[in-house]
Amino acid sequence: MLEDVENKLTKLYIPVNAISGDEENNQKETSNPLLKYIKVHSKKVEMLEPCPCGSGKAFWQCHGKIKLK
Repeated sequence: MLEDVENKLTKLYIPVNAISGDEENNQKETSNPLLKYIKVHSKKVEMLEPCPCGSGKAFWQCHGKIKLK
C-alpha cells in the first residue's frame, strides 16, 4: 500500500531543470510543453485577505500563522 502511494506521488512531480538566461533564449517553447503550465509568480497575499486555500479564514489566521512563527 505504501509503495502504491509512493508511486502515485512520484508520477505527480514534473522534473524541472534550472537554466541560465543564454540557454533559455536558445530553447524552443515546444521543447517541454508541460513547462507552460507551471505558475512562476503569484500575487502576494495580504494578512487580512481571505486565505488562498479556500478555508474562508483570514490569511493570518490560516496559513499566515506558519510565516509568523
